[in-house]
Amino acid sequence: MRHPIWQNLVITSGCGKVQRKGEPIEEVYPDDVVCLKPIEKHRHGAVPTDGMTHIAIQENLNCKVVDWREKVTGDRYQE
Repeated sequence: MRHPIWQNLVITSGCGKVQRKGEPIEEVYPDDVVCLKPIEKHRHGAVPTDGMTHIAIQENLNCKVVDWREKVTGDRYQE
């Protein structure tokens, strides 16, 4: 996915992963804040062994807040 304007993720519980295109996977934990640049292709979600909750903060541009990309398969998620 990518967003037309900055997106900030505030991790509130659990453990998750964030990956920006071309970058290594980062693990995130409660109280981490992840700042994603405009139109930066990325993915984020929980790890297979734990749930993750987060607050996503983003603005809209022309009434659009996200550009959904391809679905991440279970095998690809394990990378």
